[in-house]
Amino acid sequence: MFDDVVGQEIGTWYGICKQDLIVTMDGGERQFICKDRAFSLTGKFFEAHTDRGIPGDLFLIFLAGYIGQDVHGVKVETEGRLQYIDGCTDSLLIYAPRLGDPCLNHLHFPAGIDQTFHTHPSIRLGIVYRGNGIASFPDGEHELSEGDIFCLEVGEEHRFRTPNEGMDIIAWHPDSDTGPTDEDHPMINRTIIEKK
Repeated sequence: MFDDVVGQEIGTWYGICKQDLIVTMDGGERQFICKDRAFSLTGKFFEAHTDRGIPGDLFLIFLAGYIGQDVHGVKVETEGRLQYIDGCTDSLLIYAPRLGDPCLNHLHFPAGIDQTFHTHPSIRLGIVYRGNGIASFPDGEHELSEGDIFCLEVGEEHRFRTPNEGMDIIAWHPDSDTGPTDEDHPMINRTIIEKK
């Protein structure tokens, strides 16, 4: 549960909530964030509670010094919209505003998945949002249940398994290799200037 969380400096808060929440940033305007919705909000001071004043229960990551975009209302669906490895799917919940910026993803594992061992070039922070599964490492396995939080270090070999039921993970990436640039984005790519 989080209530009155203060970052070291201004930055961006990434999160996902399991209940309807009222969020106040830096003591200012209140925003309503619906259950099962992802968000990113900029500021230093973060407060979240239900409409009855109870502190909110949510997964929250603070990236100091980075000014992202205020985005909320992106729903976690039952499956991802993009193909991922070994029969899994993925959806981008909070996109990278520019190439290289952070992003928040929903990773869906149907029942019966035995992922291939793999690594990532940057840290991954995540939470098991729904279901259960197993995180496998070269030196052993850890059972995962809804609400479990994890950190995968740079280059840490791992895989996820879902032998009995499906599992959904919300994963934060501190960087991305896709995203718009000044030279490559939908507005400029679809702007045609006729030469005379």
